[in-house]
Amino acid sequence: MADVDQKQLVADLKLQRERLVSYLQGLPEAAWDKESLCEGWRVRDVVCHVVGNATDLAAQNLQGVGTPEYNQRQVDERCDKSTGELFAEWDEQGPAYEAAISALPKEVWESPYEPWGTVGEALERMLEDIWVHTQDIRIPLGDGIEDGPGSSAAIHVSAFEIPVRAKEKGIALGSVHINVGDHDITVPVGEGPTVKITGDPSAYALVATGRMSIDEATGQRKLSISPTPPAGFDKVLNIYAG
Repeated sequence: MADVDQKQLVADLKLQRERLVSYLQGLPEAAWDKESLCEGWRVRDVVCHVVGNATDLAAQNLQGVGTPEYNQRQVDERCDKSTGELFAEWDEQGPAYEAAISALPKEVWESPYEPWGTVGEALERMLEDIWVHTQDIRIPLGDGIEDGPGSSAAIHVSAFEIPVRAKEKGIALGSVHINVGDHDITVPVGEGPTVKITGDPSAYALVATGRMSIDEATGQRKLSISPTPPAGFDKVLNIYAG
């Protein structure tokens, strides 16, 4: 796996944030109460979570980060805010946490952060997070998938986790070769077959985040997987699988 470039990550976070803000500003107010792809969350709730991530990271409020309780607390704290108030908070806190990431010394950026690799690799998950939540909003509203640097982050995170998840699920794999778009990654796992995945990078990113099943992706001819992968392979690729 290639190292995560700090300057590029900050630029990509800013780009994904600004794209999502621009999209949300063009939505009618009624759309904010539509169901998202996140079970139990409306579009408004997803936005509360993404804005909450920016605020919590800027404040280094990381206790329990990534847990359902942490995420729901972000939503609950903002449930009474108007869309304008949410935009105002994000306009302040988004650049603040991007600046905080930019200011991290090299020795901190490259230091271990278990179980997510280095600090830089852990922070790449925030880029993946904002990208996938953009799709959680766009897809149910009928606006389709938007590509972006966050889809690459989802692919990188999935590749990082494949060996750990294969071991956890007891699935025998020799390696997984991911060849989608500009990504050509071979992930050594252990003993067993080599599974090769080719096709559309956004489709792989949706599989990697549990928004699309392997059967859907291959059925729609967005991905090709050979040989036929072992049972449970979806959970090996999906970074959110339990």
